Amino acid sequence: MNRCLLAIGLLGLAFPLTGQVGGKGVYQSLLLPPSARTAALGGYQIAVVDNELTLGLQNPALINAKMHRQMTFNQSNYLADINFGFAGYGHSINEATTLLGGVQYINYGDFIKADEYGNIEGSFSGDDLAVSLGLGHTWKYGLSVGASLKFIYAHMANYFSSGLAMDLGATHHYPKALLTTSLVVRNLGFQLKTFSGNHEPLPLDIQLGVSKRLANAPFRLNLTLHHLHRPDMRYVNTNAPVRINLETGEPEEEKISLADNLFRHAIIGTEILLSENFHLRLGYNHQRRRELALANIKGLVGYNMGFGMKIWRFHVDYAYSSYHLAGGSHYFSATSNLQSWMKKEA
Repeated sequence: MNRCLLAIGLLGLAFPLTGQVGGKGVYQSLLLPPSARTAALGGYQIAVVDNELTLGLQNPALINAKMHRQMTFNQSNYLADINFGFAGYGHSINEATTLLGGVQYINYGDFIKADEYGNIEGSFSGDDLAVSLGLGHTWKYGLSVGASLKFIYAHMANYFSSGLAMDLGATHHYPKALLTTSLVVRNLGFQLKTFSGNHEPLPLDIQLGVSKRLANAPFRLNLTLHHLHRPDMRYVNTNAPVRINLETGEPEEEKISLADNLFRHAIIGTEILLSENFHLRLGYNHQRRRELALANIKGLVGYNMGFGMKIWRFHVDYAYSSYHLAGGSHYFSATSNLQSWMKKEA
């Protein structure tokens, strides 16, 4: 673990980027939560070892034999008429090695097309598509590693772009302590074809995750640290009203404390494991609350909630994530194992 923390520190020095993480590259949809479960836990979950396929999309080291012949379908009504989802399938090569294939998409809806004088000429749309293939391998002593390759295609109106991205992950699962830790590097890659001739960076994200299930209580606690290569996560809203110091007459700069900056890296979540067939989930995303909530009325912005239950041969999940006082997003997921549909031999 000390080596992992040292590596993170070196990466932070190698990538001295600051400020808001959005708007600094292409294919930002790769960072959206692929399932209702991860959405309910705050947007990320990279340190739980079970049979849910979407965990392998966020951390390929979590791809394991329990995902053999699992199929998953996930859909979200994001904001306005934006929709995105993920569909995937898992297949084990042997007890130690498993493959995960999937397709992730986002449709941005319809936009009004107008010329420079404001004359409406029709409409246009946009969407992103990412096809991924991941492989996870389990070693001894609870260690597992994984890697996935993603081909991304995006278009907006008459502009098109494509790219390649890779995720790398390592996980240590300690069953006796009910403890799992993971380190993931997501979206290492580049554009194959640019929108307008200018190459843009992909949304790189280095994450460290820990989950701990309590031995004598039905809780699993989760902590995910994201964008560790960006030491400074502070964002100053340039459109906010300017405050003038009455004594000096000079504008006052918005100050963000060190603790606030550090906490913007963290996402906290918990799963309440009421039974094998029914779970409740809660999550908190501090960065989302600080950047998207109104100054005087914050409401539930940054908070997430959901549940999962088993119904017949399906595991169904739902989540609601609050992004703004104007509204939030609903997530739906359904997973089933193909083997459960096959007739048992007499």
